[in-house]
Amino acid sequence: MEKTKKTKKRRKPRYTEKVHAYRVRVMLKRTDSCYCCPAARGFSTHKDAMPGELWSDEHSYPCRICQNFVGITHGCPCFNLGEALARQRTHEALKRGGYIK
Repeated sequence: MEKTKKTKKRRKPRYTEKVHAYRVRVMLKRTDSCYCCPAARGFSTHKDAMPGELWSDEHSYPCRICQNFVGITHGCPCFNLGEALARQRTHEALKRGGYIK
């Protein structure tokens, strides 16, 4: 009789502002970055984004962190602010947080 291994269920990491800042910097290097989700697997487009599949939302929900980062209360930055303003606010937030110089 063979013993079967018990596999531990991998805990999802927390999506924090620091994680968001890193992922948004990587995402912004893409030419098609607006309307993509920094919390989604492969930065997929907004309509395909499933941030909950990668991140624990027990203490921090990815969308809320993204919205707070650019100073909006709902929806996605590019949809609510337009591409130019969303990029500007993101850049300002990255500077303010000390994530870029």
